Parts: sequence; C-alpha cells; structure tokens
Amino acid sequence: MKTAYPLYSKYQFGDMTVLFLNCQEKLILSVIPSGMEEDIPEHRHDINDTVGYRSNHIASGNDSIVAKEESMVQLHIMGDAFAYADTLRGGESVQKQKLVSQTRENNTVITRFADERGIELIHTLEYRPGENFFTTRTEVRNSSKAAIELGMIEAVSLGMLSPFREDHAPDALKIYRYRSCWSAEGREMIHDPEELALTVPWNGGWPTAVRYGQRSSMTTREWFPTAGLTDTAAGVSWAVQLAAVQPWQMCISRNGDFLALSGGPVDFDFADWRYTLEPGESYTTFSAVLTCVKGSMEKALERLTEYPLKRTEFPMPAAEKDLPVLFNEFCTTWGCPTEKNLLPVIENVRGLGFRYFVIDGGWGRDVITKQPGIGEWKPVDSIYPSGFGMLVEKIREAGMIPGIWFEFECAMANTPLYKAHPDWFVTFRGEEYRLNTDRHFLDFRKKEVQEYLDERVIGFLKKYNFGYMKVDYNAKIHLADSEKGSASAGVGELLESIYAFYGKVRRELPELVLEICSSGGNRLSPGWMQVGSMASCTDCHEGVALPLVAADTLKQIPFRMNQVWCTLRQGEDPLRTGYLLAGGFLGRMCLSGDAAYYSEFQKDAIRKAVALYQEAYDVLEEGSSTQERHLTSSAFYTPRGYQLCRRKSAKGEVLVLHLFEDAPAELDIPTDAGRIAGTLNNGEKIVLQNGKLHLEELKSMSALVFLLR
Repeated sequence: MKTAYPLYSKYQFGDMTVLFLNCQEKLILSVIPSGMEEDIPEHRHDINDTVGYRSNHIASGNDSIVAKEESMVQLHIMGDAFAYADTLRGGESVQKQKLVSQTRENNTVITRFADERGIELIHTLEYRPGENFFTTRTEVRNSSKAAIELGMIEAVSLGMLSPFREDHAPDALKIYRYRSCWSAEGREMIHDPEELALTVPWNGGWPTAVRYGQRSSMTTREWFPTAGLTDTAAGVSWAVQLAAVQPWQMCISRNGDFLALSGGPVDFDFADWRYTLEPGESYTTFSAVLTCVKGSMEKALERLTEYPLKRTEFPMPAAEKDLPVLFNEFCTTWGCPTEKNLLPVIENVRGLGFRYFVIDGGWGRDVITKQPGIGEWKPVDSIYPSGFGMLVEKIREAGMIPGIWFEFECAMANTPLYKAHPDWFVTFRGEEYRLNTDRHFLDFRKKEVQEYLDERVIGFLKKYNFGYMKVDYNAKIHLADSEKGSASAGVGELLESIYAFYGKVRRELPELVLEICSSGGNRLSPGWMQVGSMASCTDCHEGVALPLVAADTLKQIPFRMNQVWCTLRQGEDPLRTGYLLAGGFLGRMCLSGDAAYYSEFQKDAIRKAVALYQEAYDVLEEGSSTQERHLTSSAFYTPRGYQLCRRKSAKGEVLVLHLFEDAPAELDIPTDAGRIAGTLNNGEKIVLQNGKLHLEELKSMSALVFLLR
C-alpha cells in the first residue's frame, strides 16, 4: 500500500478497512474495501512540471503541491481566523488542533485532539459486527477557562477520495446527490466534479466546495442528507448519510487532487449557527453513517438504509413483522373523516387483507365550522354522534387495527390551547415565530407543552387503544430563540426535544406502529427513521410519477419503511388499477381512494395484489433492491419509457415493471429464476426460458409484477 500520507493506524470492520493517515499532527480518515490495499498507487506530490506551473516553479522555487492536508475533524471557534477557502473548513481552529491519542475499545475507535487553549475534540468511530456501515460523531469539550462560541462542528470528514489513482482521476469520479421537493422526493443527481467546479487549477490547489443542506425543521425538504462518490475506474463507491433530525449541511470539497465528503449541523456561514459552551460544557454532533463498497452507488446506499433498523432503540411491534398491508382513508374523505362517511368504507374494505385502518386528518375538526382544528386533539361530537369509540370499535370488528392521524407539533389559532397559552409557542427575538399559514409551533422545550401532549396524545392513544399512529408535519420552522446560541441553534434544540417526545411515545406504547410523515416525504432522514416503524414516502397520492418517486425514496430508507399510496378511483380501467397496485410492491402497500364504492373487480384486484404481496414477503423483507430506468424524458409527471425495479434474495426475486408512454411492446428481462410463482398482469404474453423473462403485447401506462422462484 502506497498512500499519499504516512499510515498512522489501520482497522478492518466487516469488509471495510479504515485508514488513519498522518499529516502534520492531523489525521485523515480514509476508507477502502478490504483487500484493495495494494491497489493504492504512489500518488504524485506536485505538478511542478506542467505547462501551467513550470515557469512559476522555476522563478519562485515554490512547489505546486496537490497532495493536500485534510483533517478528519473540522470545527470553527468564533473569533478565530476564517479559512482561506469557500467554507469554514480548515481555518485557524482546525490548525490549532493537535493529535493527542487514539484508542480502540472493541469495535469503537476514539481519537482525541486538543489545542493549547484547552478546547478538546473527541472523534468516535463505531462499528457493530454484522453491519455494513459504521458511524462517526464529534464531541467538543471546553476545558478552557473562558466561554467559547462554536460556529461549526462536523460529524464526519471522509478524505482522500479517491485513493486509487496517482493523480486527480480525470473522468473517473462521479458525485451523487439527492434533490427533493414536495411530491418529487429523492431525485438522484449525478455530476462529474468538473461540472460542479470542483477542479484542480493550474497551480495545483485552490480550495473549492459545494455545500447543500436543510436549514429548517423539514430535514429532507430540499435535499436528502446524503452524498456519494464513485471511482468508476476502480469500481469503488463511498456514501455518507447524516442521521439528523435537525438542520444539517453537507459539503463536497476539493483541495488539490483529492475530494472530501463531510457534514454535520448547519454552521455559522451557512445558517448563522452559533452555540456557546461555558467552561466544562460540551456539545456532541448527531451521527454520520458511512460505507464503502466494491460496486455501484446503489449498492452503497442499500448498505446505509440498514442503519435505522439496526441502530434503533425501539423494538419492532409484533404487528409489523410480516409487512402487513394498510388502508388509509385520507384520499377517501380528503380531510373530512366523519362517522357517516367512514362506516360504509369500513364495511366495504372488510376482508380485503388490510391489517390497519387509519383515520387521517380532520377527525378533530367540525366539517362545517372547521373548529377547533389542530391542537385540541378531541373528537368532535357533531361528526361522531354515536361516539368516537363506536367508530374505533367498528374498525376492530372488521378485523383491522385502528390507526389515527396527529400533527401534534403545531396548533391552530382557533384552539383553546393557543388562546389560553400563547407563552407555550416558539419565539424568535422575543416574539412568536409566525408563518403565513394558520399553524403555530409548540415549544417542546417547555415542560408544560410536554405535559399537555402526554394527556392529549399519549392518553388519547391509550384511551381508545389505537395500534397505529400517523404523525404528520406540514409547516416548517427555521428560527427559534435559544439561551445557548443563535436562532439556528435554537431550532436544533427544539427538534431534539420534539424527537425526545416521539421516543417517549414509543417507550410508553411499545406495540404502537408509528408512521413518520411530513407533507409526505419531508422527514425521511435516517434520524427520524430510527424512531418510526414506517414512513410516508411522498404525497404523490395517485399521480403517474408515483412509481418513480417511490423507487427514488427506496434508495434512501429501508424497504419496510417505504410506504407507497395505491389510490383507486371509481370507474378506472384494469390498466390503471394494476399500475397503482404494482407501485405498492416498491415498499409498504397503502390502499386508499373511493373505498366505499370499490367495485367487485377492484376488490378482486386488491385481494390478488395483497395475496401476492404476502406470498412474496420473504423476498421483499430479506432482499436487496436494484433499479433500471429507460426514460426518454426527464419529466416525472409526463414519463416516457419504462422502469424496472428488482427485489432479490436467496429465496427468489420480485420484478416490478412500470410502462409509461412510448414504452416498448416487447421486452426481455434477464433472470436466473426457474419458475414464475405469481404475477399481476394484463393479459400480456409471458414466457420464462433460457435465463430470461420474455414479454410481448406490453401496453403503455400499465404495470406488471412477477414473483420468481
């Protein structure tokens, strides 16, 4: 192994080897697939002899160094000199830090740094046997004699990318980011570093960076906290996710030949984040999740999606163990769930194979007056004349577990809560933080708020014995007063206290199935997934883009958490029905729509889909996913071409094929399966032989599902 820097220490965790490289009393964190150590070439030191720099070198004698220093810990203390760069990385605060020690405790590596002032950094890298990833986090301790104000601290800084080339790897590197917006969550963006101006200039080094993140309480509203890099020549991929429940930022930077992937809480430069530490106090970042694999970015991301399931403190509810199908009435009543309109729905979906029946938004609001709204959390007698308990009991009598919707982080202005306790709400500069919408943000840092929700949420769930709760969040906050720091840091404090309440719900009701929702998929970060049982992947309830969006979010969260809408309407033809039901095989199948009027054909189609889904349970639960897209248009809501998603395990394979406009009428799909064990189709010609699934008479805007054994 010939690294660009001296090797300080080396550890193998699973199929990954972690290298700590020594550079001027700093350490660089690098990760490679185990067994590829000898594939690392001797890296060039400078580019003195290039056309762009040789005359300068001759005249000045200065070297154009391209193997640059890169510290695995990055922080900024307000008052220290800023970095001569596009970010706060690498400034005076980093330069002052010196390596103190590194110790290994079982599968945890703890590295300590300190400066002469007494500001200490503790970097923790943790691996657990059987996992395909490891985590890092950084703690700052103020052991000095004066208060300090943090302006930046990163949870991870993965450097020396890529180590498998002796130069800057022109045309070999691909950067992956994942854009997000409402009803189009998790869209993959692939860049050559040069496209992002992450280039090596003529003199060898001028730090450049691309930063992105989320400044608000919707952690995946603009971007997913994910970054990846593939060395296409070496066939190696690195991926990083931030397990954030609060505002975060990611940075892809270049200084010389190597790229770095780093991130953590938002910083002073990105979002005016500042946090004061008195002598003896400390601050610890949330965790970052890292992996490295010999293979594609898709393979690397799948390893990261294991994190919420393996690093959660909450046991899986017994009802969840076999991936049950659910019904949610939101796209049935559109926010007006009354006794009158739900009773026929409950009766008509009886026996269709649904384990949960979820009463969605509007259950605590009068249909006519819209009073009292979000925040009161009491059933309204006028819309449940026979009593709310009667409706819940009807769900149980129909053989389903009752579920209920909450949006308990907010309250409406028309509620007694808001009128009686204006001091319970989040402030900014001493005044209530307000949006131009009628949602007001409860301050979970206040004991009174916690006690109120103990009664109105936890007490309510216990009273009616709900087995499922969908928690929604439909307005975002990005500024909150704090006694310890800036308004941006205040949002982080607020969200940590909100997350703690979610955890309290799970601990008091361990068999409650908890769905994370935020206007669909605006909180699909690994941190939020740790506290949930599943998540709404999108609010694209029935649009043609639904299978494309669901396939994208499946790259970011576990399969068993990726809840997908299947919204069936009256009068829709078999192709449309099959198109929607097939989308449910991309995660957790969630039915909705005109359920009081499901036709016998639709009910039969649902029964067949649910039966196939249950038969394919072992593959869906244990398999790994791959996606093939053959699209001739980048517009998701007018898609052209087709998408094939595979879920494969040692027990078989599930294929989900969605055909859009201009899709081919004939396809050959390679497979090593021996037989077709089940299918949803539309009368197409299907032949499995000679290692391929041959399909003919395919139809645009339709879908097929195959269970192969």
